[in-house]
Amino acid sequence: LVVDQELLYNMVTARLDSEGQNKEDVKKKFEEMKKLISLTDDERGLVVTFQGDMLFDSGQSGLKEEIYPFLDVLAKTISSFQNKVLIMGHTDNMLVQSKIYKSNWELSLHRALSVLEYFIKDKNMDPSIFFAGGQGALKPLHTNDSPENRALNRRVEVIFTF
Repeated sequence: LVVDQELLYNMVTARLDSEGQNKEDVKKKFEEMKKLISLTDDERGLVVTFQGDMLFDSGQSGLKEEIYPFLDVLAKTISSFQNKVLIMGHTDNMLVQSKIYKSNWELSLHRALSVLEYFIKDKNMDPSIFFAGGQGALKPLHTNDSPENRALNRRVEVIFTF
C-alpha cells in the first residue's frame, strides 16, 4: 500500500487554505492530523487507523469535513486494490451520553458506516468491496485508565484484507 504523502499534503493544505488559514497554521494542522493516522498490519490485513477524535466529535458519527482530504487519498488507494476492504469502528469504555445511540457498540457501527457511506456516496466506489462493523469497547488498544488511553481506543480502522 502506497500513500502519496505529497498528494495528501497538497489536498489537505488546499482545503485548509480555502478556509483562509495562514501557511504556518496549515502546515501545523497537517502535521497534527498526520500523527492521528497509523499504518500497521495484523492477521486481518493492512490496517489504516484513524483516531476517532480526528474523524468525529464526541458521541457523534458525522464525519468532520477536515478529514475528507485524508479519506480522498485513501479512496484512490482503495480503487487500485483488488481485495475486500473492512471498515471497523471502535469506542472507549465510557457510557454513551446520547439520545441517538443506545450503546458504544451502536455508536462504533454508525461511525464505521459513516466512513463507508463517504466512500460509496461521495466517491462513487463499488459497495461490493466493502464490509463494515462495530466493536464498541470490546477491542481496546490500550487500557481505558486515562483520558489519553481512552482517546487512543476511539478509532476507525480501514483494513485492506489479504
